[in-house]
Amino acid sequence: MKKIIAVVFILILIGMTGLWIFASREFKPLLESKIGEALDRKVSIEKASLRLPFKVELDGVVITEKRFGIEKDFVRAERLFVDINLLGLIARKAAFNRIELIKARLNIMRFKDGRFNFSDIIERGRKAGDAKSEKAAPPVILSLSIKDGYIEFTDLYGSANGLTTIFSDVNLSFGGLSRLKFDMGAKMHGKNTPDGDIAVKGWADILRKDADISLNLDHVYVPHFQPYFSNFAPSPLKGGWLGVKSGITGKAGLVTIDTAVVLKDLSFFEAAGANQAFFGVDIPTFIGLLQDSKGEINFEFSIKEDLNRPNPDIADRVGSAVKDALQRMVQRKSGDILFRIGEQILNKSRQPKDEGQVQDGETSGDEEQNIEDILKKKILDIFK
Repeated sequence: MKKIIAVVFILILIGMTGLWIFASREFKPLLESKIGEALDRKVSIEKASLRLPFKVELDGVVITEKRFGIEKDFVRAERLFVDINLLGLIARKAAFNRIELIKARLNIMRFKDGRFNFSDIIERGRKAGDAKSEKAAPPVILSLSIKDGYIEFTDLYGSANGLTTIFSDVNLSFGGLSRLKFDMGAKMHGKNTPDGDIAVKGWADILRKDADISLNLDHVYVPHFQPYFSNFAPSPLKGGWLGVKSGITGKAGLVTIDTAVVLKDLSFFEAAGANQAFFGVDIPTFIGLLQDSKGEINFEFSIKEDLNRPNPDIADRVGSAVKDALQRMVQRKSGDILFRIGEQILNKSRQPKDEGQVQDGETSGDEEQNIEDILKKKILDIFK
């Protein structure tokens, strides 16, 4: 009897092993097919290993897309861990409890029309409930993390020749369905520019349109981003560093962004600013008006935007708020300087004369008071 039980157990073990090997072989092409169908992109996997109960370890994952008629990498990961959602598997849908990418490289692009190279995936997600939609629904991911990642973002919308910004050493955790939690830290730089640091942390509820997010930038090399602010700083920068601390809160689609900015060591090429003006002030004078005793430019701004209105444009609101904040600083400091100059002129004119008399071309006390009043009034009219 014991021998029979032992033989049956061995047969069951052999059968399960054979089934597991068969499933492992079949699962790799199935996964490539299903993910490729969901993303509408070509997916290749070098090696797939199954782990009980429904966990997969993938090596050499490459997702490619056609961009300008050429096949290019969209995602390339050295290793990827996938925890498959059982209900999604039964329903033959791409659904995952957790996805973790190790040493992944992502290539993101924004085209001249403002669309991204992943916009089609988001659009299919919005149409997922439409029974007439022929496209497969995009994958549902409950938790996503990236370790030691690399993101290359090429922007054709913000720059005529395309501006490439790199996020290296990316560590990101992202999870939830309607309420998303995320925590990201990375280096931020151009292809041949020094490193800066970026950190984003917080949460956003998509359905309720609520959010609480913090964004910090430190020691970011400003000249790399010249194309983004060339409309209100036309002269090419030679050097400079940017720091930003921003808090973003949202309630039912009403978003408030409070931001503090510091700019350090701004410098322009020698020929820059000679024939150009910013708010009617030549570039060197403009920078001098903004800088404090440490050579830093510090300013704050706050904006509000309603995401419920048609075509909200937060970027445009931020740009306008920055211009307004800088203009107020220039006006305030210019006013202070003119007041001091006016006071010096008036003080000089009030110095006692040797003969104690008003000479030709000079003014009496009443006339001096009138000049002072007129000067101050004109300054206030200009800078109010």
